[in-house]
Amino acid sequence: MLKLLLLRHAKSDWADLDHTDHQRPLSNRGLNAAPKMGKYIAGQGITPKLVLSSTATRARQTTQLVTEQFSGEVETRFIDQLYSFSAFHTPLNVIRDNGQSTSPLMLVGHNPTMEELAGELTGAGNSAARALMYEKYPTAALAVIDFDIPKWADLQTGIGTLVQFVRPRDL
Repeated sequence: MLKLLLLRHAKSDWADLDHTDHQRPLSNRGLNAAPKMGKYIAGQGITPKLVLSSTATRARQTTQLVTEQFSGEVETRFIDQLYSFSAFHTPLNVIRDNGQSTSPLMLVGHNPTMEELAGELTGAGNSAARALMYEKYPTAALAVIDFDIPKWADLQTGIGTLVQFVRPRDL
């Protein structure tokens, strides 16, 4: 059984118009939400062994603030292809190519990609959590999905079971 954590980056700051989208940092709300999600992940005993993150500043900051809450070091890779806002196929291929059989595995990325990826991968699971996830995938939200496969290269759409969907306001 493999476990995937899909974390949308925390809330970003739109105040400085001199930043490009890629350079946009976290807002104060995001700076508060990211560590809360990290504590939640650690408290649930689902600390990832590998984190694959977008290279955007807000995703990097989210990744750092989340992983600082874990005991021990977690391997982190920043991957240009995860700076994506379209089809779920790109992060799906990143998981297949980088995950091996590492579990739990966490992706930190952007919407609508994270929402689409979670929806495409999830074929079953907690119905209340699925309803929340399909309603809205807010910043710093986390989907935890289990897969009955031996390695990430076998990942296909619709085969995952949504275990939980958690938003920062739920904590």
